[in-house]
Parts: sequence; structure tokens; C-alpha cells
Amino acid sequence: MSASEAAPDGLGREEAARDVYRLLQLWTPSPRTAGVAPGEVGDGDYGGTVRVPSEREQRRLRAIVTFDRRRLAAMGMSIEDLAPFTAKPREHVGALRRRPGGTVFDRKPLLLGDDGALIIVSPGALATAIRLRLAQFARDAGAKYFQRALLREALERVDETRLMRMPIDAPAQQVGEFAIRTAVIQIEPGRWVHIFAVADGFAPGDILKPTKGARALSRMLRHAIRIAHANAKKEGDYRQGLTLVMGCGWGRAMSMPGPGRLPRGWDLCGADCADFATIGANKSGNIVDLWRLLTLERVMAGRGFRLGYVNGVLNLFSWWIENRHQLIPEHAIRLRPGDPIMLSPGEVAAARVAAQERLGSRSLPMPVGGFDRVLRKQADTYFPNAASDRQYVSIGAIRSTRFMGAVDAGAPCWILVDAERSRSSLGWSYQVWSAVMDWAARLIRVLEDDRHAALPASPFSVRLHIIESEGDWGEPPEERLHSGLARTVRRLQHQLHRPDLRSRMERILEMRRQRGRTRPRRRARGRYGFTYRGRYRFL
Repeated sequence: MSASEAAPDGLGREEAARDVYRLLQLWTPSPRTAGVAPGEVGDGDYGGTVRVPSEREQRRLRAIVTFDRRRLAAMGMSIEDLAPFTAKPREHVGALRRRPGGTVFDRKPLLLGDDGALIIVSPGALATAIRLRLAQFARDAGAKYFQRALLREALERVDETRLMRMPIDAPAQQVGEFAIRTAVIQIEPGRWVHIFAVADGFAPGDILKPTKGARALSRMLRHAIRIAHANAKKEGDYRQGLTLVMGCGWGRAMSMPGPGRLPRGWDLCGADCADFATIGANKSGNIVDLWRLLTLERVMAGRGFRLGYVNGVLNLFSWWIENRHQLIPEHAIRLRPGDPIMLSPGEVAAARVAAQERLGSRSLPMPVGGFDRVLRKQADTYFPNAASDRQYVSIGAIRSTRFMGAVDAGAPCWILVDAERSRSSLGWSYQVWSAVMDWAARLIRVLEDDRHAALPASPFSVRLHIIESEGDWGEPPEERLHSGLARTVRRLQHQLHRPDLRSRMERILEMRRQRGRTRPRRRARGRYGFTYRGRYRFL
């Protein structure tokens, strides 16, 4: 959906977004309507056991999820709006004898009942229907145009993490139905990373059909690795190389033959762009740590330990993090070389949840209307607090070298630096903007706790005009300095009637002013080495 924003108007973009939004509205209440409790989903552990609902609990579940006209009207839509996703009775013939992914219920997961209510035949097919709807829009808008926009969007999501810088502006080339971007980046002296990003095509038909042109893509990968290896050896300090095959698409699995024998000192790692973004958003998720993990896996395989993971490199990374950067658990003392180690597929959920909590990716409303996608301002901090968790940064503003962030407090408070009226360096502007963001987050938290203070009900913004006092500008006058931020903070503190907000030094100075002295007395050293203040007294 983010990639579709780059498509020209008039190609059905609004209709596609509206259809996807309607299907997502049906997706949210489906498990709750069916009577499935959160604890009945099943939790995996090291032993491989999965807790499933008992037979008595299964009998109480309502397997059919229905939506009548009244319920749909409360959600802002009608049965006629969902007609493109509603299957007709004559289309049901022979549907159950087909394989999943090729039935009519994958494109039309809704069924109109005799009582006029909509029935969700398969809640899981709603995601497939959304993918097929986006693929149809991509074909209407131009598959090649949409492929390149999707590939750029996927690389930007990886670039937002700490994995490594992505070649977002690298030229794209077409190989069959695939769009490819390649680049070679040196991350350390002697260590080179080759990015091979691939965007799948949007051919109509079965979503489970194998990709076409896989052999041509494999030949292209083999040729790209040779060129990357040759360019790295020209530098003279080549030691190691790694090729990251990063894929993205509309949900269809991509498979191709391997590139064959790799050059000496060269590794290969392939996964989806979303998996690489999840790895980069976790702790120990940079490219050096990922390289260390791949090297450790190769060493363990050489010693006879076989690791089986069905969910790709993200499954291996989750296992490595859970076991304290080791591939063999410390308590597995009976393992011998040659014993297979099967990794649980459910471990990827913990890595994805941790990545989302650290990044905090979300959309916040703007004061001028619309939404803007933001990320958490501080993903890693040694002193976490409630104020830092509510500060977010606009990704679009950062990419255009602008400072704009928001404090999420019901109605977001947007704080941005007015570049046209500011005269300061980027470093100084960031320091001031970051300090104001932190101060605003703490102040808003205080206002929320105060009964007499009322925050705005709609999003609002604060513009900063930063003028760096150096060069020919001179120092601001004394009255302007005293009427700045310090006086504003003091006035707000008095308005809130919260004397505990003042610092300890301010309270001490105020007490001394009331007693008639403004400077503290000097401490005198006594005869026996201890200090005393004021009049000498015996104990």
C-alpha cells in the first residue's frame, strides 16, 4: 500500500485502498466472533509440545463468522460494497476438491447466506484476498512501474533499521518478470557485502504456482556474484564477501536454483526483506552480527551438527538470540555430532514482537490532515523512561534532512524545526530539537496527571526558530535571554501549582532569599577534621 502511493492518479488506487480497508475491518473481529480465546491459540516450548483446545472447548466454538446488515452498517459499509469478494452459489461446485490457493474462496472468502447475512468461509483467506487485490491493482497500474516502487519501499524499510545502509537509489533492471537492484558495499576493511534485491512479478493466476524465469534469475545471480567478487579483489584488501539475496512481492514464494560454487571466502544468505528488517530491528542485529552467525553455523556444520529451521534465517537468528549467541543450548549436554537439532518455527514471533516494540512503527495524525509514518526516537537507551517511549520521529522528514517529531499523547504534539527561518548548523539544530522533544514529553506527562490541565483534543504543532549565536549575529540582549525558555518553564510550573516540579536548588535559593541571604556560607573546618556550618556546637 505504501508503494501504491507513487502510482499516478486515476488508476484505481483509491478503490484498491478502500477494498483492502474493508477486508481488514472484517479481519479484526473474526477470531473474537468465533469464540477463540487468546490462550487457546497454542504456545510452543523447547520440548515441541503445543497446547491445543480440548474436544469440549472445540464444541463450544462458533465456527461460522457472520456479519448482518446492522453490524456492517456500524462498520461503515454494506453488503453491496463487499460484492467483489462474495462468492456466488454456482461457484461453489468443486471448490473443495481444489488445492489451497487456487479455489474461489481464496479470491472471494465471503458467502451470502439465506438470511441475508455474510459468512466468512475462511478467515485465513482474507489475507490471500488482500494480496490478490493488490496484485490486480499492480497489473492495472503497470507491473514494471509498481515493481520498482515496491522494491524501493522494501529496501527503505530495511534501511530504517540498524542492519546496514541499503542501495535505495541504485538503478533497477528487468530480468524476465523480476525487477533487480544490485550494489557492492564495503562495511569494514577487507569485508564486502553484495546486495541482490529482487521484486516478484504480478502475473495473474494461482498464488501457489512456481515463479517463472527462475533459471534466468539464477544465472543473473551467479553473474552478479562474479562481478562483485572481481570488484572487491581490485581493492587489494579483500578478505571476505557476503551476498544478501533480498526478495519482496505480493505473497508468492520465489524459488530458483543455487548459484553453484561460490568464490573462496564468499557466503550467501537469502531471505525476505521483511525478515531482514526484523533482524536489523532487534538487538545484535547489524550486518556484522549476522555475518558472525552465518560463520558459526558453517563451523558447527563442519563439526557434524545439523540445524533444521523451516522459517529461514530469521528462525536461526531467533534461536541464536534466545541461546545467548550460541547455536547449541547450554543445557543440551547430551548432544553429539551428527544429532539433528530442529528449531521451533514459533520462535520467529518473539523476534518480530521485539522488533516492533523497539522500532515503534506507526502512523500518527497530522495537524493539517492526513497521517505520517513515524518510528521511535530512541530505540536503545541506557536510562529508559516513560517520556522517551512516547517520542517519535517522522521518517519522511529525516530523509529530506528536516527535523520533525511527535509526542504521542492522545492528540499528538508535533515539534518541527522551521528551516526557512532558522540559521544554525544541522548538529546544533538536532541538539535543540531533541532537548525540546524530551522537555515536551515530560511536560505533557505532567499535564496528563493534573486534573485542572486540559490538553488539546486535536493534533497541534510547535515550530522552532533556531538561531545559533556565533559569527556576526552576536549575543542576544539580556532581557531576551531572561524571557526565554527558563522563564516559560517557571511560569508553567507556577500555573500548574506543582511546587514539587522545581529543582532542589531552586527551593534552597528561595528559602535563603526569604531569610535575607542569597549566597551560601562557606564551610569551615573544625579542630578535629569535621566540617560545620554557622555556629560551632558541641555534641
